Amino acid sequence: MDLDEYATWLDAERIVVNLHRRYRELDPTATPDLDQMTLVAMMAQRELA
Repeated sequence: MDLDEYATWLDAERIVVNLHRRYRELDPTATPDLDQMTLVAMMAQRELA
């Protein structure tokens, strides 16, 4: 995901967890329930990208 102008925000990698949580709220059956360590790993991948 290209964050465009928001990529320079502090802790921009947190968007991964924020979007996942929001999608779970909107449709919990369509979004997998990920454990906390998986979400942290996804944040780390985003930070390194």
